[in-house]
Amino acid sequence: MELRYLLPPPPAQRRGLFICRLCTVIGLLLLIGGAVSIVVGYTWPHEGVEQSIYKIVIYEALLQETTVQLHHKAILKELM
Repeated sequence: MELRYLLPPPPAQRRGLFICRLCTVIGLLLLIGGAVSIVVGYTWPHEGVEQSIYKIVIYEALLQETTVQLHHKAILKELM
């Protein structure tokens, strides 16, 4: 009966195995990070739809008011 001992792989194979393990660890970290970000995104407190619409309406009203003011200033400059 002959005993065969497992020898370590040659350096080129060891390097390839290290790169493979490194890519696996990076991939697992990205996968876990993505899952955590999804959970945090769904559980993070957020504002309601009504509040979002209200903010948009206020922004548009301010934008329209500013545009009207600029238009009036341009008319006044032309008259002077």
